[in-house]
Amino acid sequence: IHPITTGGMESQIRTQNHGVFRTLQVTPQIQLFGNFSHLSDHYKATALESISVQEDQFGIATNGSPVTGVPQWLSTIGIDYNKRSMFRHGDDFNVRFQGQYTGHQYTSYDLTGSENVGPIPGIGSYGSYAYYNATAGSTTYDPHGGIAPYMIFSLDLNYEMPLKNAGPLKSLNFDVNVYNLFNTFYWQYKYRQISPSSCGNFTSGPFAGQAVSNYGCSKQFSDGLPGQPASVTFSVRARFG
Repeated sequence: IHPITTGGMESQIRTQNHGVFRTLQVTPQIQLFGNFSHLSDHYKATALESISVQEDQFGIATNGSPVTGVPQWLSTIGIDYNKRSMFRHGDDFNVRFQGQYTGHQYTSYDLTGSENVGPIPGIGSYGSYAYYNATAGSTTYDPHGGIAPYMIFSLDLNYEMPLKNAGPLKSLNFDVNVYNLFNTFYWQYKYRQISPSSCGNFTSGPFAGQAVSNYGCSKQFSDGLPGQPASVTFSVRARFG
């Protein structure tokens, strides 16, 4: 476990991570491999902050809350098959089948200004117009959100063919890669946000006559970026010498 503290006096993150990588040579041609890592990122102080990793939104980090967009667990497991001189002398044929696991990720959402997230340095406590104005539209950790874990399987076939009597051309490499072999749907990013709009002034209450935040009168909606569906790529590379 490696604790890491980053940021200035108003913004600090405590990071703990550990991981393991292992390989097992089953036969001269077959190798199993696997690795996993665990990462835990939490803010150590409450402060105005850029906390949305993917979109770098302005926001509020609260003491003890997790950093969003960071998988808690990552793992890759798979099998490699490699055979030399399979079809002709000196060639190299390799097949790799692997699964990549991405664990739960915390997500964020936009505040409306009515939520109490605790005292904020430089702003004060809940209830003042300054507090409302600072929090409305700010992004923070969403305790009711999150991206579910997912696992993506891929298959890669690679063939290196040496050439003789082909002038400066020494070899050709053929590669076929199938990403997301089973076409698993997953989210790369999710976010509950509020689109800004013109909201006028408060007509009653303690803030009567004050401007309503541009984020104070619109409905919240969910937004997200889906992951890459099943895809196939084919490439050919030539080596000259």
